[in-house]
Amino acid sequence: MKRNDDTMQMIISIILSCSILLFSPAMMYGQDFQVSSSPNPVGSGARAIGMGGAFIAVADDATAASWNPGGLTQLQKPEFSVVGAYVYRKEDNFIASHPEAGNSSSVGEENLNYMSFTYPFIIGKYNTVAALTYQHLYDYMRDWKFSYSIEDYLPVYNYEIEGDGNLYALGLSYCMDISKTFSLGITLNYWGDFIFKNEWERLYTQKLNDTVIMKEKDEFAFEGWNANIGFLWEIWRNDKENKLNFGFVIKTPFTADIDHNYLIDGELDSDLEYTKMRMPLSYGMGISYSFSDTFILSADIFRTHWEDYEMEDKNGNKYSPISNNPIHESDIDPTVSIRAGLEYLILWKDKFIIPIRGGLFYDPAPEEKSPDDYYGFSLGTGFGTNLYAFDIAYQFRYGSDVSHSKMSPDKFSQDIEEHLFYTSLIIYF
Repeated sequence: MKRNDDTMQMIISIILSCSILLFSPAMMYGQDFQVSSSPNPVGSGARAIGMGGAFIAVADDATAASWNPGGLTQLQKPEFSVVGAYVYRKEDNFIASHPEAGNSSSVGEENLNYMSFTYPFIIGKYNTVAALTYQHLYDYMRDWKFSYSIEDYLPVYNYEIEGDGNLYALGLSYCMDISKTFSLGITLNYWGDFIFKNEWERLYTQKLNDTVIMKEKDEFAFEGWNANIGFLWEIWRNDKENKLNFGFVIKTPFTADIDHNYLIDGELDSDLEYTKMRMPLSYGMGISYSFSDTFILSADIFRTHWEDYEMEDKNGNKYSPISNNPIHESDIDPTVSIRAGLEYLILWKDKFIIPIRGGLFYDPAPEEKSPDDYYGFSLGTGFGTNLYAFDIAYQFRYGSDVSHSKMSPDKFSQDIEEHLFYTSLIIYF
């Protein structure tokens, strides 16, 4: 009888160990490279965000280098800009096979969203502008906690998935008028350590009651180069300051070097090591119409080729960071974002400007088989003189029943609400 009990305990132990290794959220989650913020490459600044991000054909302030460097020659004076941002993200998580494990989580963080110095000068009879910029692009914040049992006869385990880190780019921009109505610009971006570290991490923990059974940690450092190339074309203008602009920008694909450490229970596992990340091509176009020098309407459309987004390990194997599957088994489509916005300037005492801004957008995120739908709106205002401009903006972005591949093979989904607050200060010299 004693031998049978020992045999049964051994079998149960094997089952428990296998269930932890094979079915824990960490294993289902895979090596996660998915950003928590909107993955689509957009620009910075409270003014542009207040207009719904429809800024490709406007691009007439210090943040133009991040939206469309072809608009920089509209700047008449040297400018220094700094943008701060705060993001609050709430995620309602659902697991269809374990509804008792569903929960809500939230994260919040402030960051330096953008900083730049631009300097205009004249070459011949045409405007020329150079700019040095620093832009926050992506965040990896996450804080998930689940409690459930894989099978009814197994204990209830606690799972925690935490993420932290950001990606920034240091940019050098140059723009020149090709004619009186057409300008061309480029921003060369270095994605690496500068003011802040270009890195992120994921921590996976499994517990039985308060006892840690397994802890896995991924650490990533990111370094690469790419360019934003754009033009701005003033299609039409009349004497009443009515004008029609068309803008276009392309953000080149690039391969970044990845320094990846995978640790399990504090021990480095060199068998699992990723060395490269290939970022996809993206491009967009916009149109803006000025009814006067105080009222603008604008609209943008932007496409990103996420099917070319991939990770490569040290053995040359390639995986989709979106589905965590081998790249040849993934079915990822490009995303197309649509944005529209307006700006109306109230002139007060002939020397103060109070802007009113608003915008709407559709900002899908890449997902296996078809993109996830995200929608949102933004509002903005501020205060300006001929010496400075101070702007604030609020953006709300939400997605319902999204993120299905993040914990495959379980039937996982999320409802996400994201609140972003921006403040910008531009000083004119």
